[in-house]
Amino acid sequence: ISVHSEEWFRKDLISNKKIIFLLLYYFIFYLYLAPNLSYKLLCMFMEETVAYQYAQLSSDFICMWPIIYLALPLLKYSWDGYLEDPSRVMNSGIKLYIPMILGNALVQGVLQTLTGLTNGANQDIANKLFEMNPLSIAVPAIMIAPIIEEIIFRGLIFRSCRSFGFWGAGLISGCTFGLIHCVGDILSGNWLAASFIIMYACMGLFMGKAYENGI
Repeated sequence: ISVHSEEWFRKDLISNKKIIFLLLYYFIFYLYLAPNLSYKLLCMFMEETVAYQYAQLSSDFICMWPIIYLALPLLKYSWDGYLEDPSRVMNSGIKLYIPMILGNALVQGVLQTLTGLTNGANQDIANKLFEMNPLSIAVPAIMIAPIIEEIIFRGLIFRSCRSFGFWGAGLISGCTFGLIHCVGDILSGNWLAASFIIMYACMGLFMGKAYENGI
């Protein structure tokens, strides 16, 4: 029996209580409380500038495990689908990769022209950390964040909203994905920089399509 099904998003893999817990844990604790707590604890043992460099890395590494553990049924389901037809899954992702890169480059270029900015605050912080200590941002950005973000935004939000149709689920998950990358600009009232939410939302929409094609 094929793992792939037109009703794949209706398969009960994680209870609603766990979904709610994971979303609250991610958006409140994982993204904001844990890095700040990590920074304060590290400041007790090292200089503030060094603590700042490693706060995100340490909090991400420690706090990712509850998400992975609770999402194991979801990860197993996706892994079983991949093993069933690896070439189909890989090809579906590759076919969307180039359009996503070109589309994001186009949107970013338009936003840069209209706003006069090169990036939002989120990317500026990442660039600053990379200049200070490449390892401190490279590990979370390349190894940790992609796994956790796929679980939260595609595995939970996109899947849970898929009954609204692809565009409904794609826009909800994509805009939420964009929001977390621009929330600092929004809270500070920097609306020009906050417009980069469009770029991240488009990226989230493409990744939602890649996730669905790979199921």
